Parts: sequence; structure tokens; C-alpha cells
Amino acid sequence: MVQKNFYLDKILAAEKILTKYKNDDLIQNSSEIEEDVNSWAFRVVLIGGFSAGKSAFLNKLIGQNLLAEAQGPETSIPTEISWAALDFCEAVLSDGTVKRLDNLTSIPKDTEFLKLHLNTKFFKDRPEIVIVDFPGLDSNLETHDKAIASYIGRGSAFILFVPASNGVLQESERRFVTEAAHYPQGLACFISKSDLVPAEQAEDVVNYVKRQISEIYGEDISVNTISSKEDSQEIFWNKAASAVDAFNPQELFNLTFTPKINLVIRKGLTIISSMIEASKLDTSELNDKISACERRRKELLQKLERECAELDRKYQREIIPGIVTRVSSALNGSISSLTDAALSGQARFSSAVQAIIRPILTDVPEKISASLRTVTSNILLSIPKSDKENSTSEDDRLRQMIIDAADVITAPIIAKNPDTQNNKKSSGVGTSVAAVTAAMVNPYLGFAVALAPVVAELIVAFRGNRAAETAQLNRREQVRTHLEESVIPDILRKLESDITPAMLETRDEMIEKIKSSIAEAISIEEKALQDAKKQIEEAKKDYANRITELEKDYEALEALLITEVL
Repeated sequence: MVQKNFYLDKILAAEKILTKYKNDDLIQNSSEIEEDVNSWAFRVVLIGGFSAGKSAFLNKLIGQNLLAEAQGPETSIPTEISWAALDFCEAVLSDGTVKRLDNLTSIPKDTEFLKLHLNTKFFKDRPEIVIVDFPGLDSNLETHDKAIASYIGRGSAFILFVPASNGVLQESERRFVTEAAHYPQGLACFISKSDLVPAEQAEDVVNYVKRQISEIYGEDISVNTISSKEDSQEIFWNKAASAVDAFNPQELFNLTFTPKINLVIRKGLTIISSMIEASKLDTSELNDKISACERRRKELLQKLERECAELDRKYQREIIPGIVTRVSSALNGSISSLTDAALSGQARFSSAVQAIIRPILTDVPEKISASLRTVTSNILLSIPKSDKENSTSEDDRLRQMIIDAADVITAPIIAKNPDTQNNKKSSGVGTSVAAVTAAMVNPYLGFAVALAPVVAELIVAFRGNRAAETAQLNRREQVRTHLEESVIPDILRKLESDITPAMLETRDEMIEKIKSSIAEAISIEEKALQDAKKQIEEAKKDYANRITELEKDYEALEALLITEVL
């Protein structure tokens, strides 16, 4: 009995592995081999020229004249004979369908071959053997040649019938032996119709044909005489059984399917090996992303340091000095009216000073806001770009956030009375400048009160000398000089000392806003950096798992190679 399970287990295990790699051609190939293994039967094909005695041999073997003898090659078709408990006949049509026949007199025209299932002793003793009666080798029909080729390729064994009267191999027989030598199968030879020549001549034919076949086939084979007419039934059966039983079905099966299965496995090994070679880990893009994130983070930190220093410089050298300079210019530009006001008394002088300073200080928040908008816009314009997908929108969002903060921090709040000077806006930021503004312009608070003793002293001194009309001009010049050299500088120092803390407070709030916004940008870069590092770790893990899986499949598939046969 032919052992098929060993081979089926191999091909099914290979299919299971190969299915993972979705190579349709290879899977189809393995499926076809599986089907061939399941359907394989040990076929002994009777080959010979026209009227070589094959049908007569089979008729005597089965004990009945079932097969027509000496029929023309144009009408003959292959006939497979095997054992069955009940006799029946089937026709295998060209489209692969099988049609059961009542008799052999009405064979369909498109029949590829016949199947005879017979309950005879010879086949009952050998239930796995199929003997095939084949048309003559000298037939020129293309379908016959195609059928011969199909049986040779399926690992069948062959019994060549050479009529004794021929004496040697004919050209068609030599061609067949030459072709058979290239395929794995068994071969035996009967010198048929030996009763038609003397026994000595028949023996000479046996020896000569044996040498001819050996030269072509490459090895010695069994060659014996047989006669369906003169050999007794017992001798005939013994000769037939000896030829058939000498074949090794398992060896033929092994030789047929081992190369086919190993070829599929080796192709699979090549595919997996190529995939291992191609599965190289490439993290260059992620490494570039990490480098870009680290570079942007470093640039942001450097930018933060530079811009905070620039903002501080802006306050110390431009914003605060600018306010003092404007007030100084306004006061010194109004020295004549201030002198007149001082000569008219403390209240008049205080009112005049406040009238000059009030518009300037009231305008301070808007001036600071405009200045900060310029500074913060420039800061954000130079923030390094982040990912291409969100760099523009992220920069715009940060820019707008800081500009809005500048407007809130420097928003003007003009107190209507002294109690409101420390009021805060609902946002909780940026009221210091407004509060100082309110204090400085309120007629009852601020530096005017502090300067009252100085002004009073001047007025008293002036009143003591009114009797001297001639000295009036000198007193005016003294007041003017005193205002220019002492009072106005005192006012400016007082103004600067009061407004500087408030200005610096807005500076500090702006710096905190810039720090917060840039810190948020840094946080975004940090997250992108961590995400990229995580992706690299996941890529390395996936790569390691993938290679492990490929190597495991390679080893499993390699282990399926058939190096020893049953």
C-alpha cells in the first residue's frame, strides 16, 4: 500500500506557512500537488506498436474478451482497468466530467479515456493497481501523443510489448524508451506473440531487445516472452504477476512527488529569504525628526533668552526714557506758562503742570501697547518652525496670543477718584500703568502735593518784594530759573521713580507671557520628540518581531524538505 500521508503532511504544512506570504502562484502549485497526491494511483501502462498484443494480453488477464483486438489507431482510446466489487464502466470526457456507460458499444465521441472496474482475481489481489491499455505507438494522432506524455509525467510504470516477429525495437519504440529514460518510472518488456517464432529465435530476440533497451534506458530491465495463445493460464498469470509485482509503487510515488514538493518548499524559502534581506530597519526619517525637534527646542530656549533681554532693553532704554523725555520736553516747552502759573499760586501751578502731563500719561498705555505689539510680533516671526503640517497655524496662534496679552496688560484705566487707582481689570493683569497715570493726573494726589512747600516758598518770597516794581522782572526770571533748574528736574525724578516700577511690572508680565507661550511651543516640540523616540522603539520592536517570525517560518519550511524517502 502506497503511503501518502507523509507527503500530504509535508505539503499541507508548507501551504500553511506559504499562505502567510500570499504568493498565489506558489499556493496554487502546492494545491495542485496536494490534489495529485490524493488522486495518485499506481498505473501500469501497456505500450507497444499497432497490434502488438496488448489487448489480447488484457483479455486473457481478466478472463474475458472485453477489449477489441487489432482495432485501428484512429478509433482506439486509452482504457484503464482496476478492481471493483461490481463491474461497471465509465467514460471520462474531455471537459473532465465522468459518464457511466451501460456497455462499450456507445462510447461518447469526446471521450478522453475509459475506466473499466472489474471483479477479477488478478485485480482483486492487487486493488491499488490500474492497468492501462494504450493505443499503438505508431499512431500519428496528436491526442494519443498527448495522452502518452501525460502518463509518463504522472510517474506510471510501463510494460513495453515488442512482437517477436519484429526481432528488434522499432523506431517508435526506441523513441518511447528514450523519452521514458527522462522520467521516474519502472519499465519492463514482454516479447509478445512468441508463439509465432521458434523458441530459440524468441530467446535471441529477448537478449537483443534487452541490450537495446539497456543502452537507451541506462539500466537493465526485465524482458520476457509471453503468449496469450500458447502460455497456460497459470504460466501466463505468473509472467504477468512477476512483471507487475516487480515494480515498486512506493518508490515511483516518492520519485514523482519528492522533487515537486521540494521545489515548492525551496521557492518558499527563496521568498522568505528575500523578505528577510529586504526587511532592513530604516529609522532615518524618525532620526531626522528627532534631530529637528532637538534643534528647534534649543533654538526656542536661545530665542527666549534673547527676546527677554531685548524686551528688558526696550523698557529700560526706550519706553521709560521715552515717557520721561516726552514729559520733560512738554514741561520745558511750557516754561513761560508754568512760570506765570507759579507766580499766581500753588493751585494754579499744580493745575498747569497737570494739564501738561495728563495727556502724555493718559496716552502711555496705548504707546506701550503699540511698542509691545511690534516687539512681540518680531519675536514670534522668528520662532523656529515645527512640523510642516502645523507650523504656520501654530506660529499664528502663538503670535496672536502674545499680541492679545500685550493689549490686555497695557489697557488704560483712568481712575475717577483716588480709591480707584488700585483697581484691576477683570482679566487680573496690567493695571499698574493705568493706576499710576490716574495718580499722576489727579489734582489732589501725586507730585504736586510733594512740591507744594517749594512753590509756597517762592510765592512768599515774591510777595515780600512786591513794593519794588523795578524788581518784578528779576523775580520772574528767578522763578523761571528755579523751575528749570530745580522744580522740573524734581518733577521728572518723581515721575520716573513712580512710573518705573509700574512699567517694569508690565515688562515682567510680558516676559512671563512670552515665557509661557514659548514654553508651550517647547512643550509641543518635547511631545513631538518623545513621540518620535517612541515610534523608533516601536519600529525596532516590530522589526525584531518581523525578523523573528520570518526566520521561524524559514526554519520550519526548511525542515519540511524531503531528504529521505519512505
